Amino acid sequence: MKFEEKTFVLKNGQQALLRQLQPTDAEKMLEFLRETSRESDFLLRYPEENIMGISEEVQFLEGICQSDNKIMLACVIDGSVAGNTSLRGNDFRKLRHRGEVSLGVRKAYWHLGIGRAMLTEAVALARNLGLQYLELDYIDGNARAKGLYESLGFREIARIPQAYRQPDGTMADSVLMRKCL
Repeated sequence: MKFEEKTFVLKNGQQALLRQLQPTDAEKMLEFLRETSRESDFLLRYPEENIMGISEEVQFLEGICQSDNKIMLACVIDGSVAGNTSLRGNDFRKLRHRGEVSLGVRKAYWHLGIGRAMLTEAVALARNLGLQYLELDYIDGNARAKGLYESLGFREIARIPQAYRQPDGTMADSVLMRKCL
């Protein structure tokens, strides 16, 4: 799947570039994943669980770039990855009408419109793929994510109770959301 890069202006007036991630971005992506997992308890991994090496990340990004129904986009500011979103279509015929999206933004860039810009592009790409539904999940308690997703038309469809163990030992639900395309 291909994406033509776009520039947009953040809420603070700064210029940002939205582009497809390439295998040459492996080192920047690994650094992004390590940093964002330290900044928020609302991401899937703990910092020490980001153990993929550069060669594995290169291989992973090569596979995404060669796919017809998967893509990873980065928001790049001053040469560094400020945000990332991935769109994954399904390979099985019974599931081809559904896709999944995920999102991460560095804390220094929260509240500047990056998440909205990336998800808006992911929704457009999902429509171009012919998907009927776009789905995501988030860790209950992440009010910022919930507000963004709802503002873009995602609606809660289910919960998995106590799906995530937080750093303090408490449990949090996984909230599943869907947007009809």
